[in-house]
Amino acid sequence: MRDELKIIRDPQILNLILEPTRSGILFLLSEGDMTVAELSERLDKHPSTVYRHIKKLQDHDFVYVSGSKWKSHSSEYIYGRTAKLFLPACRFLNGNGNNEMKFLWSEEQTGKIMEYIEQMGYFNRMPDINKKVYDLFCEMDSLCCEKLEKLKYGDDMTYLDCLALKKILFLLSIVHDPEIMSKVESILKRIEEDG
Repeated sequence: MRDELKIIRDPQILNLILEPTRSGILFLLSEGDMTVAELSERLDKHPSTVYRHIKKLQDHDFVYVSGSKWKSHSSEYIYGRTAKLFLPACRFLNGNGNNEMKFLWSEEQTGKIMEYIEQMGYFNRMPDINKKVYDLFCEMDSLCCEKLEKLKYGDDMTYLDCLALKKILFLLSIVHDPEIMSKVESILKRIEEDG
C-alpha cells in the first residue's frame, strides 16, 4: 500500500536512499511500478545488482511488491514505492540508544548560519542566542513534520513543493501558535537589548 508521505527521521536510512542506484530506483518508480528487468534496462545495471538494491529498499519499507507478471515461463515481481514523497526531517535519532531527538545541524552550524545573518545586517552576534534559535527551529520543524504527515497530496506535488510548504508552515506556526510567537518575541527582544 502506498502512503502520501514518509518522513525520514534516521540519518542512516537517509544515507541508504541517497546511494545513487537506490535513489535512481526510487526516481524511476515515481514514474510508475516496474520490474527488476525494466529498472535494470533503464539504469543500465545488471539485474542482480538492481535486485540487491531493491531488496535493501524493501527491507527498509521504501518499496513493496505491487504485483507480478509472467515473462518467459516465469513470474516477475512488480515493485512500487511505499510513499509518493519521501521527505527528510531536520531532526534525526541521535543514535545513543534512546528516543531523544537531535537536530541534523549542530549548534556550531547554527552559529555559522547566525554569522551569515549578521553579515546581511540583521543583528550583532550574541553567544547565547544560537542555542535559543536552534531549540526554536527544532520545535517548529517537529510541529511542521507532524502536520505534513497528515496531509493528502495531489499527483502534482513534488519534493520542492513539499519544502516550500514546510517554509510556509514555519511562518504560520509563528503567527498562529502563541507559545512559538512568545519564543520568537523573546529572541527578538534579546537581540534588541544587546544590539
